[in-house]
Amino acid sequence: MENKISPLINSRSLAINEAPKPWKSIHLQHKYNLPHKPDGVRSVNVSSDDKYLIITNESRAGKIRVVDLEKLAFLSPEYSGHTASARLTSINKSNTAFYTGSWDGTARRFEIVTGDCTELLSGFGRCPTVFLDANERYLFTGSYDTDLDFESGNTGRCWDLASRKAVSLYPHNKERQEIECMDIAYDQEYVYTGSDDGCSYLWPKEGGTPLLKYFECSGSVRKVAVSKKYFAAACTDGAVRLYKKLSAEPVCILKHVEKDIREVRISQDEGKLFSGSADGSISCFNIPSGESVSYTHLRAHETMTGISYAVFCLKM
Repeated sequence: MENKISPLINSRSLAINEAPKPWKSIHLQHKYNLPHKPDGVRSVNVSSDDKYLIITNESRAGKIRVVDLEKLAFLSPEYSGHTASARLTSINKSNTAFYTGSWDGTARRFEIVTGDCTELLSGFGRCPTVFLDANERYLFTGSYDTDLDFESGNTGRCWDLASRKAVSLYPHNKERQEIECMDIAYDQEYVYTGSDDGCSYLWPKEGGTPLLKYFECSGSVRKVAVSKKYFAAACTDGAVRLYKKLSAEPVCILKHVEKDIREVRISQDEGKLFSGSADGSISCFNIPSGESVSYTHLRAHETMTGISYAVFCLKM
């Protein structure tokens, strides 16, 4: 590992499995939900065998639907349990179950065919992201722990699924930006985070102190992506930032007309980078030149409001 650095965050120590404090966030007030208001799509995910499409909605009832792509029909289970919207999903490698992160401050595991909830992890704030490692030993979550304690910030967690306990923490404690977001990824060696404090880090799986700081910007980091060589971050200041993953050496900064960039993906051959913005446009860039590809700014939707942060169902 090159360019290891001294501690970057002087954070308040966090007890990994301490009981949560009372909810404090003003964002968790009860609000009347008009019955005619449609439930926008929050995320989509496709199983690796292309058999299932998992859709989460903005519904405060935690609505989740699964489509059988061979029959082009919804499966009958309701996947019930969440009391607020499910924000993102992560599917296991056998395509039999998926994990969710929810605004109700829990992560759950659902069986695809039966809809049974077979896992429940809690004790954190609103959870916008989950990431299941390839070996299915760990689940990584990101949450807004200011919901529980104003003195804390957004926190990533590594959950040991055998013990059902959080074994590592990845805290973001700088001042948060206006837009609330956090994302987390894992490549079987290191953990990668980006958050609404405008920072992105590389961590040891054991957590504690980041090994590298990729950047700090004036916007929020909505999504991160990693490949064999690269780390990419989609930010709300109108830029996608691309770095060499293990050295934090900048590769290129890709600018968008729409500032609120909500998704980023790196192709499997590491030759192209795709991103999606709040105006409904999808852009494609060559790596590492940063030149836009001819079908850049493809308009996928009139607006990205309420549309999935996980725009891409492509096998890239």
